[in-house]
Amino acid sequence: MKKFLRFLAASLAVILLFSLLPHGVPVSARTTGPFSGSGTADDPFLISTAEELYALAALVNAGHDCEGESFLLTADITLNDTSDFADWSETSAPANVWQPIGNGYTLESGETALFRGSFSGGGHEIGGMYVFASAGITGAGLFGNTEGGAISGLELVNSLVCGEADHVGGIVGKAAGTALSELSFSGRVHGRNAVGGVAGEVSDAACTDCSAEAAVTGVRSTGGVAGGCARMRFESCVSSGSAVGENYVGGIVGIAEETELVSCENAASVSSPERVGGVVGFCYDCTLSGCVNRGAISGGEHLGGVAGLALTSELTGVENLGRVSGSRFVGGTVGMISGCTLTESANRGPVGGEDYIGGLIGWSDDGADFGQNGLINGISRCMNTGAVLGEWGVGGLIGDAHNADIADCFNIGAVDSSEYAGGLIGYTADCTVSRCYNTGTVSAETAAGGIVGRNSMDRTTFESCFYLVSCCASGDEYGTARDGYELIDEASYASFDFETVWEIAEGGYPYARLRSDRLTPPSRLWGDLDGSGETTVVDAVLALRISMGILETTPLALFGGDADESGTLDVADALTILRIAMGIL
Repeated sequence: MKKFLRFLAASLAVILLFSLLPHGVPVSARTTGPFSGSGTADDPFLISTAEELYALAALVNAGHDCEGESFLLTADITLNDTSDFADWSETSAPANVWQPIGNGYTLESGETALFRGSFSGGGHEIGGMYVFASAGITGAGLFGNTEGGAISGLELVNSLVCGEADHVGGIVGKAAGTALSELSFSGRVHGRNAVGGVAGEVSDAACTDCSAEAAVTGVRSTGGVAGGCARMRFESCVSSGSAVGENYVGGIVGIAEETELVSCENAASVSSPERVGGVVGFCYDCTLSGCVNRGAISGGEHLGGVAGLALTSELTGVENLGRVSGSRFVGGTVGMISGCTLTESANRGPVGGEDYIGGLIGWSDDGADFGQNGLINGISRCMNTGAVLGEWGVGGLIGDAHNADIADCFNIGAVDSSEYAGGLIGYTADCTVSRCYNTGTVSAETAAGGIVGRNSMDRTTFESCFYLVSCCASGDEYGTARDGYELIDEASYASFDFETVWEIAEGGYPYARLRSDRLTPPSRLWGDLDGSGETTVVDAVLALRISMGILETTPLALFGGDADESGTLDVADALTILRIAMGIL
């Protein structure tokens, strides 16, 4: 009798448990899925076949969110033959169409199908995934919608996520509070809003060591790694391929809010009519440090080698090496800033456009365009070596500068404009500029200056600013002219701090150089002697000819080619540049 009562009590408990669950929700993955393991962190459910992966998707999309459960991929999985991958499209699909894990559909219970568990790829790859995300779907990728948990150690290869949906990503469409780490995606991603190579939209989580080698296409908020994200940390992310959209487009992130991006690198070409950056298209209350862009950035307004538009954000040690070309508000590092700081950063690629074009920043704003007033931008310890070309308001550092404190910066890139061209700033008002210099040539049909093209009503003050006397035919009343010999003499730079900020390299560079561990050769595309935006065999030949005395060296050639920092270009430097051009370094 006691055994019967215990059995009855246990049966009632099970019935009660089922009654408390939404309709159609299984008790746990192990009761419905073909997985070995117990689902704990120490003994995760194991997935080794495509059938088991499909079973996980079906389980989650039926309503089981896997909260607190762990999964581990134990083998490489192929979902479709990829021999014809180049021909895959929305109208030419492979046999097996993937349903994202957590497709975001509303269940009978009223809940949304989400994945709340943890999934580790175990360093394995999934190949041949095809996802078609039709209009109206929110969240498409290997995972559609996740909340909490973690996704890590996974590589997707030769995969296509396409359609006109929002929140489309190669790995995750939309993630909230999910830790993303050691993820990579190669293939193509196409969507509408919030589209990314790894994740479409992410919030309240962390993203570390992720990469994308993908063609990424969207209408708004398109990024190489994450389309839109809030309160995020991105660390050591790498993107290569291409990203194309109409607004908010970034090689790594399309839109970032309260986000930290650390040591992220983009090699993708990125294009958009508005708000596009090599690393992030639009960032608000963000921190970027040690991020680099090597891809070509092109489009319309608010374009930057690193960020298209940045509001109340901090950028430190960021660097652009790619070509940047657009129409208005175009900068080598940032297209437009408001209430931001930019420190220890550099642009090495050519920058071109129409209005408000700068080697570092296109437009420095006080926040009035965004409903705020009196915001100050701080730019310090920054440099530009790329050529800057435009039609109105073109500067070696900033095209149009308002409400900014600019200190300890320099330009050696050529500046050319139809109107208002300056070695440091094209057009300015209400700024302070101190301890800066320019050696780049400056030319304009109207209003050219070795330091500034036009200082509106003398509202910007200049202190201890110098320019190469031969750089500009009209000189400049706001700076002091120096010849080439004076510019290699530390005594020529009044009030410059040569203890902690500046240095004259041994051997005699014809300009001072900023100390920065992040900018030491042979860094990435170091060796771009001709200012093309990439290191090629042509640069190696130029270095060799200079080392043999056939050609005369230039400040740009020395800066870009002296890999061993000896102060001269020699055969060893030419060999280093050749190795970089050949992909050996």
